[in-house]
Amino acid sequence: MEHILKQPGGSNDENKKRFMDAVTRLSQAFALCVPDESALRIRDDVAFFQAIRSQFAKSTPVDARTKEDLDGAIKQLVSQAVASPEVINIFRSGRVEDSGHRDSERRIP
Repeated sequence: MEHILKQPGGSNDENKKRFMDAVTRLSQAFALCVPDESALRIRDDVAFFQAIRSQFAKSTPVDARTKEDLDGAIKQLVSQAVASPEVINIFRSGRVEDSGHRDSERRIP
């Protein structure tokens, strides 16, 4: 991985992105050619590059978001999912009869 990052002609991030893109294109081309005998001969080489790409993806995020960005996005999703424009009577919507019994004694028809 260090060898890829230290290549001349770009920063570490640029080299990583260029490698990740190249392996993605290689994987797509390989998937199209798989039944061909020449593609099967390079199967191990493709798997090697995919394994390195996987390690890059696990160890260094490509487009990392800050914790605050992720927390804000989650809060926004939750607030939109929980918001209701009206009051909902859960007894009517669930068709549970409110006969004055405790919750554990209620029966759903």
